[in-house]
Amino acid sequence: MAVAVENRELAVKGITMRRFGQEIIKAVAGKKIHGILAVPGGVHKTFTQRERDFFLDGKEIESIDTMITWSQAIVDFMKGYHEKNRKLLDEFAEFPSGHLGMVNENGGMDLYDGKLRAIDSEGNRTLDDVSTDLYEQYFSEAVAQWSYMKFPYLKSLGREKGWNRVGPLARINYV
Repeated sequence: MAVAVENRELAVKGITMRRFGQEIIKAVAGKKIHGILAVPGGVHKTFTQRERDFFLDGKEIESIDTMITWSQAIVDFMKGYHEKNRKLLDEFAEFPSGHLGMVNENGGMDLYDGKLRAIDSEGNRTLDDVSTDLYEQYFSEAVAQWSYMKFPYLKSLGREKGWNRVGPLARINYV
C-alpha cells in the first residue's frame, strides 16, 4: 500500500505485470496456482498459436513488449532508489551469523557427499571440514516460538554466538 500511495503509476504497473505473469503460468501450466509446468526434459506444454497471439497483441492484456519496457524501467527505478537510500537498503535486515555448508576435497561447494564447513560473520572458519556423520557432535538446534524453522548452532560457541544459516546463500558463503 505504501508504494501505491507514494507512486500510484508504479503500483499499477507492478500489479499489471503480476497479472501478465499469472496469465503466462496459466497458459503453460494449465492454471495459475499449482499447475503442471516442469516435467523431466522440459515443460508440460507450449503456447498454442492463440495463446501466443494473446501475449503479443496487447489487446486484452498489455503486450510482452510493454512488459519488457516496464521491466527495464523498474530496474532503472530500483537502481535510482538504491542510490538515494543506499545506507538503509545495504543494512536492512543485516545481522551477524555463521554460515554452514558442505565442501568437497578441493574446498568447492558440495551438495551431497561433502564435509561440513562453517564460518563466522567475518569469514573466519569455525568448523573445519568434518564428516557430516559428526553433525550432532558439533551442532545443536534451537527453536523459536515465532517460527517453524530450526536454528542450528555450534555447541562450542553457544546459541547466541554460534548460530549458522544453512540455506542456499549460506552454502556459497563459506567457501
